[in-house]
Amino acid sequence: MATWLRNIYKPIALKFTPYFRKISYVIPQLLFNPVKTTLPLNFKPYAKVLIMRHDALGDMIVTLPIFGLIKQYYPQLEIHVACTLNNKVLIENNPYIDVIHIVPISLAQKPLVHIQDILTLRKQSFDIIINCLTSSSSQNGVLVNLIATKNSIRVSSYEGDQYSCYYNAQSHKSAAKINMWEKMFELITDSLGIDSPQEELRKPQLLIDSSYQISATKTLQELELSDKAFIIINLSVRQSKNACTVQQYETLIAGLNKLSIHVLLLWMPADKALKDQLLLCNSPYTVAYPEGRHLFEVCEVIKKALWVFTPDTGMIHIATAVHTPVFVVYQEKGSLKQGEWWPYKVPFNYINSQKGDFIRDIEPLEILSKSIEFHESIVSQISRPRS
Repeated sequence: MATWLRNIYKPIALKFTPYFRKISYVIPQLLFNPVKTTLPLNFKPYAKVLIMRHDALGDMIVTLPIFGLIKQYYPQLEIHVACTLNNKVLIENNPYIDVIHIVPISLAQKPLVHIQDILTLRKQSFDIIINCLTSSSSQNGVLVNLIATKNSIRVSSYEGDQYSCYYNAQSHKSAAKINMWEKMFELITDSLGIDSPQEELRKPQLLIDSSYQISATKTLQELELSDKAFIIINLSVRQSKNACTVQQYETLIAGLNKLSIHVLLLWMPADKALKDQLLLCNSPYTVAYPEGRHLFEVCEVIKKALWVFTPDTGMIHIATAVHTPVFVVYQEKGSLKQGEWWPYKVPFNYINSQKGDFIRDIEPLEILSKSIEFHESIVSQISRPRS
């Protein structure tokens, strides 16, 4: 019975879906549709600016250069950032940010549940709201308008004419950039009229207190890695479909250890069983980093590695931010989509699954072969140990 109903319903739904979409675009045009303006914006020197970045850790990392950029050119602007509790660690001591607003990651998806958070932001009466979120375009567009007051200017990267009803302006220059680091940087320069910014301001950055460098060095000494060249293998992924298999990891680690390459495993509590299994090899060349260390200590360790192996884009951005080469395992999604999350201004290489396949479908020996090639290329570029 259920199959019969599905067979009837599916072609009807497919037939009317385009009409439902058109209706869904008309409603926000009636509700919102702020007066259009051109970029760059005209704004008062003491304007209050909200940067919306309440999503994943890696997404915040690719946005970090923009705060110093804004303050370099407009030191009197009041910079507010909407971020998640998990993201706060990356910016809580950032001298370029004036106010941090902690909001739930589901703020756009469940606005009625989080209406108090939205009203709290709205009371700030922001002069400019810059949406740095690049997914769930309609939901985030609605959220921007719920936060905005009558005089707020709303800006985002261009995502299509159908989303223009949510914003006063969309940045085509930002949309033309493929890599997410460049996309975020261009969104700010285009919106605020910053011409030819200093190249130094484009550099990925993490502002880390020196105490974490000390603790990282101490931990590496305990692991007997402080005087050795080592590579990092990241076991943690946000989405299980992006995970490598035990066999892929075991083949990779065994192949690297056979070449006397020291391997340091980075893991989260959810990866404990996998970590324990990989350590059963009892190789003197493979150790795991201790659990529960501060993110910035881990970043300092990543900075000291020769290179990082990862199937997760969050680790790509951390490695990029500390200028460490990275080898990435991607699920095939097309070059443009994949290019959004490429590393930026660091040496890197990658291996794809076949179209329609997952990372787990890649031959383990193929991953090993490409990783060894990358290792040899990195070693050949090094004239002295990295500090």
